[in-house]
Amino acid sequence: MDRRRRITGGAQIEIIYLLGKLLNNGFSLNNSIHCLGLKYPNLRYVFNKMTTSLNMGLSFSGNMRLLNLPEMMISQLELAEKNGLLKKVILQLGELMAIKNKQVKKIKLLMMYPLFIFMFLIMIIIFIKSFFTFDYKKSTLTFWLEFSDWFIIVAIVSSIIYLLFQFIIIRKSNEYTKVIRKIRLPIIGEIYRSYYEYNLLFSIGLIIKSGMKISDICEMKFSKKSSYFRIQKRLIHHLKLGGNIADFIRYNELMPKELEILTVSGLNHSDLGSEVLALAEIKYDETLEKVQKIITKIQPIVFGIIAILILNTYLKILVPVYGMMEGMY
Repeated sequence: MDRRRRITGGAQIEIIYLLGKLLNNGFSLNNSIHCLGLKYPNLRYVFNKMTTSLNMGLSFSGNMRLLNLPEMMISQLELAEKNGLLKKVILQLGELMAIKNKQVKKIKLLMMYPLFIFMFLIMIIIFIKSFFTFDYKKSTLTFWLEFSDWFIIVAIVSSIIYLLFQFIIIRKSNEYTKVIRKIRLPIIGEIYRSYYEYNLLFSIGLIIKSGMKISDICEMKFSKKSSYFRIQKRLIHHLKLGGNIADFIRYNELMPKELEILTVSGLNHSDLGSEVLALAEIKYDETLEKVQKIITKIQPIVFGIIAILILNTYLKILVPVYGMMEGMY
């Protein structure tokens, strides 16, 4: 088995984050990689290979494939390296990945208690349904209580099946399809969309600032596994059919709508590239803000579901008791 597969997502985040910090503190690229080899002795073979490749004059971004990073991220690092912005991009990616990982851990901790309550209530409902039989007057309320049991079961099973289906499909898809599916996910899809739009804005800003035209972009070489390669092929096909850039941006689901500035602005390449890079900075801040606020969206939904379950459980116990007491008078 390829040893690179042993590099986990958590290790990737730590490595990118520390690499950005080391570069920002004045360490050279070689020294930074050496420090990472000391911190992660089990991955020293990876960092030794990186150092050897750099000494041979090979690109740093190409070596990042040893860490199993997404091709879209590697393409962004490659463009940044060519334009002298490698340190800035590594620092931003490291910060974004670290905050995202921190929020995921917070969500897991915060969800422990709600999930325990949720499972406990489900067990109570099953227990009442299985071991207690009440003879009481049927009403609209009792009908909806009976219906709620099936609704809750169907909702839970459907949600689990949907999440498993999405996970399997995303895992087996190419990078472009993964991106599309991730940005369509409920709640967290907004975060993925902001991140990918930041990535595209930054990369396109660098391409424009370097003086490239649309024809040059169509001839650029990207990895066939990269989302950039798929977008490039779609752009070429769109232009061959007589389409224009404005329509491509407007109707392509992954393209940031901020790029419509390309079709209306009269700026030269350098200034236009700077404008797009500024938009990328705004999108980066927006992504950080959305990541930090994700907990405020997820937790109320979970507690709302639990509140409905608690109310349903109370009614399921009290309504039959009330019906039996009513029959005694």
